[in-house]
Amino acid sequence: MAHMGFRPARLFAVTSALTELGGGLLLAVGLLTPLAAAALVAQAVVIVGHVHWQNGFFNSKSGIEFPLLLGLGAAAVGVAGGSAVGVDSFVGFTLAPSVGIAIVVAGVVAGLVALALPRLGSQRAATRA
Repeated sequence: MAHMGFRPARLFAVTSALTELGGGLLLAVGLLTPLAAAALVAQAVVIVGHVHWQNGFFNSKSGIEFPLLLGLGAAAVGVAGGSAVGVDSFVGFTLAPSVGIAIVVAGVVAGLVALALPRLGSQRAATRA
């Protein structure tokens, strides 16, 4: 993570791993589905913007195709809500579609903020020098 500009590297690495693992597990079992989807959308925004954007669209050249698809899939599930067999359905947790959309948009914003952090840090370092 340090070579990509994320500092402290360990904090960002652990946060990234826990976001992917936790968000994926929550989405898989249908627990807190909109929040899990928003976390995965935020992760996808960072991955697309920081790692794959400069490689173009197609995945064969390490482009944005695959991570973009994962983020869009998570967004779709977050907006649509969990399935009838998910934990959310079992415990009666439902949200209005507009709330699901707002949560997914918050995930996009969180991803954009995380994407901007290394750039802000490098700008501060440049102004100090």
